[in-house]
Amino acid sequence: MLMAVRLVPVLVALIAAAPLAAPVEAQRVEPSVYFGMRASVGGQVIVPVPAPASSGFLSIPRTFRETSGTIVGASARVRLLGALGLNTGVAVAMANRLSESPDATLCRKCSSTLVSGLLGLAVRHPLTTRLLVEAGVGGELIHLGGDAYAEPLDVLASADVVPTRRVVGGTNASLGSVLSLQRGGAIMLNAQWRRYHITSRWTDPTFEQTAGSIVSSPYTDLLLTIGWSPQASTTSR
Repeated sequence: MLMAVRLVPVLVALIAAAPLAAPVEAQRVEPSVYFGMRASVGGQVIVPVPAPASSGFLSIPRTFRETSGTIVGASARVRLLGALGLNTGVAVAMANRLSESPDATLCRKCSSTLVSGLLGLAVRHPLTTRLLVEAGVGGELIHLGGDAYAEPLDVLASADVVPTRRVVGGTNASLGSVLSLQRGGAIMLNAQWRRYHITSRWTDPTFEQTAGSIVSSPYTDLLLTIGWSPQASTTSR
């Protein structure tokens, strides 16, 4: 969460600078800012929680998933050739972890923050003189932050589950629309499907021998955003 707070001034600066930058690079670079909702539609972490038994220990699987959250970001489209453009950007997405178990003590400080950088290609097609549709594909580098990745599970007093890596790669595909306004600027609606994989480990390796290994499946996020650009958009830019 601290990293997300630190990035807020950067995003504000990008918002303030966008109208000034537009006249200089109006024929090539299209800056924009956006916000919206992040919904996790796939992916989970299954932790075999050790519990005392009449003889030794038994493992009780606990499943953890992401909840819906918010996303805010800034991006820039660079014209390459005709309708083809290069999309870049940075975004901060926040959510929480949810356990299937009703025992709330199994998850402490369960906020989740993803700070991501995007690089991809997109193609635009005009529907009317002011309305375009855009489809794109790309990749992201995602930094795992927030309390959930520092100490996500309070399974036992001496053991936590942490990510194997704090930076992971992801892929995404997007579909959106761009509406140029009569008084200048453009409004953007976008839907993005993002897929990435987080692997986790015990902080104390002896718990893998006691309860078993942690199993995870790739996450799939649906990002729905609305954005604004200080310049009108056409396929020739």
